[in-house]
Amino acid sequence: MKAKKEYLILFAVALVLVLYLLLHQSGRTLYELPKLQELKKAQITKITVSGPDTRVRLEKAGDKWKLMPEGYPAESSRVENMTDIISSLTLTAMVSEAQNYSRYHLGEAKRIGVKAWAGQELLRSFAVGKPAPSRRHTFVKLADDPRIYHARKNFRSRFTGGAGALRDKTVLAVDADTVRAIEIRHKDAKLRLERRQQAPSKKGLQGKTQQQFIWEDKQGDEIAASKIEKLLKQLKSLDCQSFIDKREKPEFTNPIYTLAVDGKKSRTLSIFARKKADADMYPAVSSEAADPFYLSAAKAEAIMEAIGKE
Repeated sequence: MKAKKEYLILFAVALVLVLYLLLHQSGRTLYELPKLQELKKAQITKITVSGPDTRVRLEKAGDKWKLMPEGYPAESSRVENMTDIISSLTLTAMVSEAQNYSRYHLGEAKRIGVKAWAGQELLRSFAVGKPAPSRRHTFVKLADDPRIYHARKNFRSRFTGGAGALRDKTVLAVDADTVRAIEIRHKDAKLRLERRQQAPSKKGLQGKTQQQFIWEDKQGDEIAASKIEKLLKQLKSLDCQSFIDKREKPEFTNPIYTLAVDGKKSRTLSIFARKKADADMYPAVSSEAADPFYLSAAKAEAIMEAIGKE
């Protein structure tokens, strides 16, 4: 009889534990995640990003994004990363209803506010917090919803950096195949190089006549093709380190190196002396950039030394 009573007690305890686990488990899923409006990236025409150290407004003009109100071209890949997250924002779980926002970097001091429009219509508005411990999710809060959610992907860094990080830093782009002449002024010397077409060579593998080109200076002396290729490689898509704020291009005079490239379109690049000999950047201006900028010492010196110092 005693053994039977013990079995009944054990059974009751086990039943209570099972019920507790079942109810506890089901209680964790007694909510519905908000259903977000389906968006396509092409719908988005305006984005604002606001945070403790950043205020950014991006607007789409045709197929290009610009930083407003200045109208600076925005770096396309970074904007693409933003629109990818905004359009595909996916909530995976509710994290908290306690409104302890600072714990998740969703308080006013650290949150990043993101809004996206199609014309005048607000499509999406949410706040970005810190990455979740898994590093595969980000804490977010939707507008007009006090709860905190996990959103798929670790994406806070895509909305940081401010306007400086978003501005397109390409200051010169040269298509090597279209270049017909290069003029270099370095110190007191001037060098002009022109591309000459040689007589057609023997036929190639498919029976087509192959054209060959050489580069010559004003005296008719040939310049090694490898030197020209080295220079044009630097100019294919030249990015600056940063733009120089609060100064205009006409303020920069007496360059130490000037490069003019002629082809379908003429382009110029001027590099100026560093303020200190050991500085790691050179001031410069380009015909394809509205503002003066800094080139890293490595890039500037690679350009100046590609053909060889006079």
